[in-house]
Amino acid sequence: MARPSVATYVPRFAYCHEMVRHLMEIEGACRLVEVLALPPDAAFRLKYDAQRRSTRFSTGIEGNPVRLETLAAAAARVRDRALALQETRPRARAPWETLPRRQQQLLSRVLIARSSGGDLNHFTAKDVAEWYLVSVQTARAWLAEWRAIGLVAPAGQQQRVRAWALTEEFAALVEGAE
Repeated sequence: MARPSVATYVPRFAYCHEMVRHLMEIEGACRLVEVLALPPDAAFRLKYDAQRRSTRFSTGIEGNPVRLETLAAAAARVRDRALALQETRPRARAPWETLPRRQQQLLSRVLIARSSGGDLNHFTAKDVAEWYLVSVQTARAWLAEWRAIGLVAPAGQQQRVRAWALTEEFAALVEGAE
């Protein structure tokens, strides 16, 4: 008895190593965003917009002619209830929320590099200058400031400091966030 011929699916695309690497970087960034502390209003706004879009499109697929204004009014009621709840609950602050913005960005840079497989234990004034798009002199001044407050320390025992590292306290914060 002859077998019936079955058409096999042949995709019009192929995954290459570079594409898979990019997909993994995106997934890593998604996981990092879940770990980083967002300001409450920014997190709420992102969730609100995503919920509104998904509700609108899912009802459209089901054939329900719901207007965006109706959804906006319903979402506003939910938002008001959520804000009322948020005001009554104490919120735990992330350890580095009390730091100035530049220092937060430095810790985030180290965290991102570590989570994507890189090893950013040591960095130079030139690295800082490239990250913040400032001159090397400005980066050196910032590193001196950060050294004074205990954020960074020289990475070696040389007379002239060429490489920097986070102090143990802040390195532990980054490791705890991973």
